[in-house]
Amino acid sequence: MNSLFGRILIAFVLTFLLMYGTAAAVLFSGYYRSLSVWSAERVASVENAVGEVLETHEPPLPAGPRDEVSPGALGLDERLVGIAVPVFVYDTEGQLIASNRGAGRRRETEGTARAPVYDSEGSLLGYYATVAAQFHQDEANRALLDSLVHASLLGGLAALSVALATAFALSRMLAGPARQVAAGIDSLSNGLEDGLDVPNAVPEIGTTEIARIARATNSLVERLRGERRIRAQWSQDLAHDLRSPVASIRAQLEAVLDGVYRADPERIGSTLRELARVEGLVEDLEELMRLEEPELKVSLSTIDSRQFLDSLSERFNHEVVRKELRLELHSDVPEFTADEDLLYRAASNLLSNAIRHTDHAGTICVQVHAQSNSVCFDVVNSGTPIPDHDLPHLFDRLYRGEYARNSVGSGLGLTIARRIVLLHGGSISIESGAQSGTVENGTRLAGTTVRMTLPQA
Repeated sequence: MNSLFGRILIAFVLTFLLMYGTAAAVLFSGYYRSLSVWSAERVASVENAVGEVLETHEPPLPAGPRDEVSPGALGLDERLVGIAVPVFVYDTEGQLIASNRGAGRRRETEGTARAPVYDSEGSLLGYYATVAAQFHQDEANRALLDSLVHASLLGGLAALSVALATAFALSRMLAGPARQVAAGIDSLSNGLEDGLDVPNAVPEIGTTEIARIARATNSLVERLRGERRIRAQWSQDLAHDLRSPVASIRAQLEAVLDGVYRADPERIGSTLRELARVEGLVEDLEELMRLEEPELKVSLSTIDSRQFLDSLSERFNHEVVRKELRLELHSDVPEFTADEDLLYRAASNLLSNAIRHTDHAGTICVQVHAQSNSVCFDVVNSGTPIPDHDLPHLFDRLYRGEYARNSVGSGLGLTIARRIVLLHGGSISIESGAQSGTVENGTRLAGTTVRMTLPQA
């Protein structure tokens, strides 16, 4: 039984059997302990009676041989009559002197060893032979045993009935909400697979654990719906970004073919720039797919901070000069550990975004500094602050905020940077507002600060 109902039912039955078996074992263990005590008391009573017989026994007169006395002529000893089992008493020479059955019934003890009896000083008084006392032969004991058996059977049946009824009720109580939650999840799954926006949420009912599963499912569904909306918006933006350069390239080539434009270096350069935009979008998509492969591992090495910053400055020098920006580079640590190629890609994405969103003649500051057991890589700009409603989604895959809707780019730069930082076991954050930009004359200006924090061994 793989269902919740069946498993709970089996668990209750097994628990009942275990408890019932334990109770029965304890009960009958006490019964057999009582049997041992009872048997010991019976043996003690037999030995006491036999001892009295032997102590009061007088040896026969020497008038004739003992074997001339007929054993059958021996009478029953009153001190032995009250004993339920046959008892035969012998003197030290092995002659029968008393019994509670008569001498002719000695065969009842044939094959039974004769037990010696001693007085208080350790002298041998004689022997006796008997059979083991049978507990069940006693009427009171037999009644007790019957009562125990009947009580055990009736109690077991009653307890089993209660256990089954309780298990059935509890199983239905748990399985009902679980089935509803499962049906809701199936409905959502089918709707999402078919590309439909399923309005009905999974009912958050049942026990705490089941309700938590439903709540987590609803949260996941909302996230998937958000991802779908972002994906749809990004698809439109990407189609627009691809369509624009492709349309421009096509128009220019058709104009050259029609003789409207000449195929001069300027025209060819414009066409190549449009192709570069398309190539950049494709490269970002390929890079993100590569970074999301589970087999990807970072290759750590020691990086010289100054050389790393100078390399970034050299790469973006043309854009910085074109917009007349002031690029400041600072490092408080001589070196740090990271995957240089991956970190260079992440830092390039951050610096490229900063250049793109910083106003003409603005300021950008790139700083590397230590913090506890980590190294921080800050990219700060004096551009227009990012709207608050966009901040929580900037690192979401395929997300482009309203502020960046008309800017060049795929909307994957921050997503790629975040993935690279996570591969290093670090974190990335963004602050944007009236006092989140660069510092000039001791005053922090409006802008945006992006910080990558990388752990150091």
